[in-house]
Amino acid sequence: MPSVDEHAALIAEIRSLAERTSRADPLDVEAEDQLSRAFFEFTPVGAVNTERPAMLVEQLERSAAISPLVPVDSKKPVGRIAKRLVRKLVFWYMSYVAGQMLRFASYATRLIIRHEERLTEIEEKLSMAHTPVTVLPEDLSEPIDLSGWSERVVGLLQSLAGGVTSEDGSDGPVPATRVLHAGCQDGLLVKQLRDAGVDAYGVDPRWSLVDAGLASDSSLDLREEEIFSHLASVGASSLAGALLTGFIEQLERHRLPQLLDVLRAVVAPGGLIVVVSVAPEAWARTRSTVDVDLAPARPLHASTWTTLLARQGFSDIDVSSLPGAYCVVGRRGP
Repeated sequence: MPSVDEHAALIAEIRSLAERTSRADPLDVEAEDQLSRAFFEFTPVGAVNTERPAMLVEQLERSAAISPLVPVDSKKPVGRIAKRLVRKLVFWYMSYVAGQMLRFASYATRLIIRHEERLTEIEEKLSMAHTPVTVLPEDLSEPIDLSGWSERVVGLLQSLAGGVTSEDGSDGPVPATRVLHAGCQDGLLVKQLRDAGVDAYGVDPRWSLVDAGLASDSSLDLREEEIFSHLASVGASSLAGALLTGFIEQLERHRLPQLLDVLRAVVAPGGLIVVVSVAPEAWARTRSTVDVDLAPARPLHASTWTTLLARQGFSDIDVSSLPGAYCVVGRRGP
């Protein structure tokens, strides 16, 4: 398949040839429009890339003009005379209809062009806002040390072993017992929670870590899944709690409220949300100034998590710290 530059050069060559041919043997407007429509109809959608929208807008502007002057050319002299007579008789009617259609086409074309300009402006801003850096791939490939949090996390979530009660519309109170560890890595905390009597399972998109955990203990419920995709398949109020580690530092800012919205839906009232994160200061110390400044995502401060949880209706929020990391706990309200 030709590159973008090769395709642009080909389009320019075709246009140049069309202009030379048109000057040598002018085509009528109808024939030229038919060729233009055929070109756009059979050109693959992605073939022209960024040039195609501008070309389509140009074609739209040309097509918006509606003329009541119907062609009267004919191979027979009588046919030409008859067509001219018919056109003259219905010209007042065609002019009225064409005028209405032209006004509509004019307003519609202006609206489409304004939207196209706005979309182009937004795309330019988004392209400038996105700066590729190496922070996220490096972070995703490095497991986070959770060993220092084992006792604290297990102690918090062990209270959910008996389940929390949610309301099911038909059968009345149903206990939610499952606890999700999102970003479970090799399943260290999943194993410790299970040994403490908690019905825990883990989800992590990094297959190498999940495979390592299953290789050490095949009885663990570890799944190689993207976090948001997994949560989309979880039923409302079906979890007793959720533990978030190892991926929240890489989430873009606009996705954090989305994550809490989904968690509030899938965690039953009375359930717990536990967030374990690297402290921003500790995260910044291990990276270059350039990576820190240009990173599209970075760890939040503990106070920011407490604010986000409170806004989502979580209560009994508590914060604990270890060197370079912290843990925030919130209870799902009714």
